[in-house]
Amino acid sequence: MADQNPLWNRVAELETQLQRVLNLLGQPPEPLPPALFLQAETLRIRVDAVQRAANAMPNAVEARVGSVVDDVNILRDTMDVKFGALQDKVNLLKRVVCKTDDRVAQSKNWAQAELRWQGVKDLPSAIMAADRLVGFSVTNGPDLDRKKKDSGRDKGKSSKTGRDGKFKKKKKEVTVSGNKDIVQPTFDKSKKGCYLCNGDHRMRDCPKREKLNALVADTNDEDDEGGSTRVNSLQLLSALQEKPLPKHA
Repeated sequence: MADQNPLWNRVAELETQLQRVLNLLGQPPEPLPPALFLQAETLRIRVDAVQRAANAMPNAVEARVGSVVDDVNILRDTMDVKFGALQDKVNLLKRVVCKTDDRVAQSKNWAQAELRWQGVKDLPSAIMAADRLVGFSVTNGPDLDRKKKDSGRDKGKSSKTGRDGKFKKKKKEVTVSGNKDIVQPTFDKSKKGCYLCNGDHRMRDCPKREKLNALVADTNDEDDEGGSTRVNSLQLLSALQEKPLPKHA
């Protein structure tokens, strides 16, 4: 009996602790302090806001993606329209360039032949050759044939009868811009450069042009004074190369 007393004492202690736990469970919980209650409410509000944002985020992302897709589609349609218009312009420009090349190839065959004959190989020589081609005219082709036919057809009409009953041919003069006093000079393709001194420059830039003008003026003065001496074009050119003619008193 003495040996069973410690066991009964342990059982009594367990029963006492169990009763104490049962008493705690049966009692209502004690209220929280005001500070802890306020913190708990704030935390609950934040958790609710985060949950609502998480729920609304897929809808916002989907709406944003849809807006970006619409913008991309609009931009693609605009670029297609602009590219189509640009392609039409490029095609038109190609046709114009092809027509221009054809016209240049058809109308400038004589110029190309002249450049090949002169052996143009670089830009400076091409510029000099182009300056030499100023004033040249085509002397063959359908225009020349048509002019020959017209001249043969109007051969009888070109002559007029004078007072003495003889036929007089009308002299044909090539004028510059409708001015009958200025006769346009003709150019020879075999010459290169200046017409006066065969230099690599234009005739209007020739340093001997003033000398030629002075000689022509002197010749005109002699004609006005009644002199019989005349200087023809070949003598003028030889005078330019040698020395000016002396004035007659």
